[in-house]
Amino acid sequence: MVAVEVDLAGATSAPQAARSALRSLCADQIHGDLLLDAELLIGELATNALIDGRRRVILIAHLADDHLFVEVIEEVPGVDPDRREKDPQPVAAGGGLDVVDDLSSRWGVHDGTTHVWFELQR
Repeated sequence: MVAVEVDLAGATSAPQAARSALRSLCADQIHGDLLLDAELLIGELATNALIDGRRRVILIAHLADDHLFVEVIEEVPGVDPDRREKDPQPVAAGGGLDVVDDLSSRWGVHDGTTHVWFELQR
């Protein structure tokens, strides 16, 4: 398993830094749509973290043989607990979590936090 952890520091460049870190981790191991989806999802979550709080944001990504697992941790409480599990019912359009819901294999939020994770099958 290959892993990376990056402190994005809550700067406006956090989405680009997150995509860049992810690309550095796995661009030579995953390709095409999977890499594009991963970059899109990580950018959405980093952007959400900035919009929600402009606080410290940490990216943790693990690349295993069969999946990519990514966490974006924002040091601010407050994601809607009703959004913490992927639900087969349609989700209202207009936000980064909707994109995560559409593209990820699985995703969730740790209870009472803004610690969001997603997984993409390879």
